[in-house]
Amino acid sequence: EENRHVVGIGIEPTGEISTVNIDNVGIMKQLCNKIIQNGKKSFVYFAGYKDSYVSKQRLEGMTYALYENNIPFEDKNVVYADYSEEEAYKKALAMNIDADVIVCANDDMAIGVIRALKEKGIDVPKDVSVTGADNIKIGEYFSPSLTTIDNMNAALGVCAFDELFRLIKGSKSDDVVIN
Repeated sequence: EENRHVVGIGIEPTGEISTVNIDNVGIMKQLCNKIIQNGKKSFVYFAGYKDSYVSKQRLEGMTYALYENNIPFEDKNVVYADYSEEEAYKKALAMNIDADVIVCANDDMAIGVIRALKEKGIDVPKDVSVTGADNIKIGEYFSPSLTTIDNMNAALGVCAFDELFRLIKGSKSDDVVIN
């Protein structure tokens, strides 16, 4: 109503405002295919919030890879940990880990899961592989180093700026997905 221009980054496209996102489905599918090529067959997914667009997109990418490789996956293997390191730590500590891989919707949860697995005497990555998403800086220093997907923050920022500039100049709003 106030004729302001807004571009959302990392949010669900609704048609109300322009959005810029990475290809969460494609990137997660690619990561999971590489994991599967390394012989992993049993997956658990640590999701963010139940209604999180990004978390649902990353789960979709993982399940596509599993489906294409004839690997079964059940809803009971989705754990909601609110994008929280501490929540993921508590849930991983409490669960019986019978998976080859734990895929996390963000790096914070992956760090929490790795902490819990180490505390339980489970060797990461030898016994269980753990992946994250977002490529946070601390992941470089974590041991073992964190396997993650890059959220492409710089590219998202550039695209958002370009889209905002287009809107200011009077162009039609678009939703942009970068690879």
